[in-house]
Amino acid sequence: MSTFNNDAELFYFIKENLYVAAVCDILDELGFRNQAMHQRLRPLLPDAENCGFIGRARTFRWMETDYIEEENPYGLEIEAMDSLKTGDVAVHSTDYGGTNAPWGN
Repeated sequence: MSTFNNDAELFYFIKENLYVAAVCDILDELGFRNQAMHQRLRPLLPDAENCGFIGRARTFRWMETDYIEEENPYGLEIEAMDSLKTGDVAVHSTDYGGTNAPWGN
């Protein structure tokens, strides 16, 4: 097993040596059979063929609301985005209908 001095080395190794099919096979072998993302998830970048990134997933689940907290309408959302660190990959979950969406940096 390789050891890495920092996340940058680990992420470089992953980017250069792993690919989706291999990761899915490894997860299957470990008994994690429901780990692939839904096929409707797509990159937001126009050149999807060259869209590749590695990092620690930071998951956020957004929900519809029928009210606005007037004093601080974006407080938790801004706090969530501000908590991201170098190497984090924001993974947003919104409603299927697409009636809500986050914004961030």
